[in-house]
Amino acid sequence: MNASVRTGWLLAACVVLSVHSAWGAGAQSPAERRTEFGIVIGSEESATTGTYAWKGVPYAKPPVGELRWKAPVDPQPWTAPRPTQQFGNACVQYGRIYGPGANNRYDATIGTTLNQAVGSEDCLYLNIWRPASPQGGLPVIVFVYGGSNVSGYTADPVYDGAALANSTNAVVVTVNYRLGIFGFLNLPQLKSGVDAIEDSGNFALLDLLKALTFVNRNIARFGGNPTKVTLMGQSAGAIDVYALLTSPLVVGGHPKLFHRAVPLSGGISLASNLPPGRIPTLSPASIALAQGNALLVNQLVVDGLATDTASAQAYVASHTPAQIAEYLRSKSPASLLSTLLTRLAALRLGPDPGRHRSSDRPDRRDQRWRLPACAGARRQHAGRGQAVPDLPHAARWAERTSCQRRAAVCDSVQLRPRRPAADHDRAMDPCVLPSGDDARHGLQRAHRPAEQHLFHPEPRQRARCAETAAARGLVLPLRLG
Repeated sequence: MNASVRTGWLLAACVVLSVHSAWGAGAQSPAERRTEFGIVIGSEESATTGTYAWKGVPYAKPPVGELRWKAPVDPQPWTAPRPTQQFGNACVQYGRIYGPGANNRYDATIGTTLNQAVGSEDCLYLNIWRPASPQGGLPVIVFVYGGSNVSGYTADPVYDGAALANSTNAVVVTVNYRLGIFGFLNLPQLKSGVDAIEDSGNFALLDLLKALTFVNRNIARFGGNPTKVTLMGQSAGAIDVYALLTSPLVVGGHPKLFHRAVPLSGGISLASNLPPGRIPTLSPASIALAQGNALLVNQLVVDGLATDTASAQAYVASHTPAQIAEYLRSKSPASLLSTLLTRLAALRLGPDPGRHRSSDRPDRRDQRWRLPACAGARRQHAGRGQAVPDLPHAARWAERTSCQRRAAVCDSVQLRPRRPAADHDRAMDPCVLPSGDDARHGLQRAHRPAEQHLFHPEPRQRARCAETAAARGLVLPLRLG
């Protein structure tokens, strides 16, 4: 066999191996992939979005019943191929314009559910998009939505990952995680004293780590490279990225679950380092403990088991921690959220007195993972007193570093520069998204019917378009002119 023939056979073999690697062993179509828990059947959307997509892939058991306020555990394996063409439930939350409507999805009922319980506790699902090609070994982007850590969901059209997967030639993963008092709760009666990680009360962060573990173990079957994972978060999602950068589970964990960080428009601040009247994004653990105790005491009063704070405290003292935990787990999300939004809000302990972490110093420099990061804040967020942490190797917006430097720092997702701003006094940075139709081109924004009767759509449209464009094009920072 001559050299040219051998070369032809080798190239053909490489193509076959690439297809086999990206599709997964035994797959009958590019939409069929095998995970460690079973086969999933996604959607072949090459003709419409240029991607293959898997929506509603479970990465943990539903945190219901005894698993409420527990660390996430592996999902139950399935034997028959599992359809994954629809988004999973949004996590339970109270209605806001950034959350689902009455039907647990994005629709025109969003404006009718403000401050009502929406979503479901059965919500720990993730979604995967990848370019419709046989290529394997692609970089991976895991995106964490914002919403003050009390609202948000991956099925919001603004978080559709198809455009981002195509524009970066990457595998994109979006993750649902627990929110509000179901994602962050500090209450002694829920602590076992055995598992310090679970006793931290940071269930939302544990959800994200569980999803990252799923990605590490399974993303190669979807054509992704588990050693090239970028963790990206927007607003509260960015704050969660910062928290994970300081988590002992990440700093000392093996294997490494992510290797780049892109916090979009999120800052960390405590009341002690803000001017009077500003709202901190984080509060010390003592505030979270006060919220947890107040939730328990006021729920007992609401249920008629006590008449005031003193009698509620006496009731708690007369029952074991296990009995109190069982009582709280028996309460519906609607009941707990009602207590939070009425009685605790009057005490300035709800609905969100500030996310708590296992440490009162989320920015402590002696315990953080040093990795390439791109960080910054939108003008609207920065105006509230948020500060971008001084992350090592971070390309910080305030330094007006070049887009080219950021591209080099975050090479796994191939950040690309855009034209410089015409007016540097008005622009926050040389990286600018063109205004008008160019700004919205390719964002795949769906029509948002709820906005038509809630408020004039333009301010919301511009803000959400900006956040979507930042995620899609990875242009840091972003300004709509």
